[in-house]
Amino acid sequence: MMKGRMLSKTICVCGAVACLLMNSVTALASDTSASVIRLEQITGTVKVTDSAGNPSQIIDKMRLNNEDDVNTFAKSYAYISLDASKAVKMDAKSEAHVKKNKKKYELVLDSGNLIFDVSSPLQSSESMQIKTTNMTMGIRGTCAQVQKVSKNFTRICLLDGTLDVTVKDPDSGKSQSVVLNPGDAADCLTGEIYGGCTINVGKVVFGDLRGFALQHLLTHPDTCQRIYEQSGLDFRNLTQQQVNDRLSNDEVQNLVPASGATKDYDGNTTTGGG
Repeated sequence: MMKGRMLSKTICVCGAVACLLMNSVTALASDTSASVIRLEQITGTVKVTDSAGNPSQIIDKMRLNNEDDVNTFAKSYAYISLDASKAVKMDAKSEAHVKKNKKKYELVLDSGNLIFDVSSPLQSSESMQIKTTNMTMGIRGTCAQVQKVSKNFTRICLLDGTLDVTVKDPDSGKSQSVVLNPGDAADCLTGEIYGGCTINVGKVVFGDLRGFALQHLLTHPDTCQRIYEQSGLDFRNLTQQQVNDRLSNDEVQNLVPASGATKDYDGNTTTGGG
């Protein structure tokens, strides 16, 4: 009789352990969902620090926590993903930090450049924003290159989809909003010399895209097809040599991409180069 009771207790304990293991597996599975931001892939030297400025050990597919800062060095690039259909690639010498609150995601570009590629629209319960010091954009399903040229100058090259962009002068509080369509390029300018807030919209040309963005397109033919269908921009026959040439050019020039002359925040005329 005693053995029977002990056997019964053993079965109960084993059942409890099995339940705990199943719950752990379920938790791990959910950890790979779109509720998790990950440093999916890196090339070269990338540094991650937490909100207190403490460096994190870089591991494969590491989870990024709220307020983590990602910094790429020369000839170094970082892929950040929400899931298989939502990716952000950071250019060399760029810095960004992530913010997350449940299914609300925010990536703040502090310096440098990035390209985001969202091939499947976010669910109604999700939201994703890209920000700089003077610009905010809401993303549903689209691909675009974003460059923080200076504190008061952000450039957007929209390749497919639409974007709701709001530009706000941090000093005067003046703001302006615009809806960008596939193939639009927008210079988001703030500061006194621009009357507080200005958005200049033109068209994307091949010279606008930096090498890191072209490399992303080269390895994502589905994205290239989607871009061609929506904007007419054709990257389907892009070659590795073209990408390498642009990467080499980017390394020696830190100028505004070639889509005509414009003025930087100080009022100096600059021409395209990257």
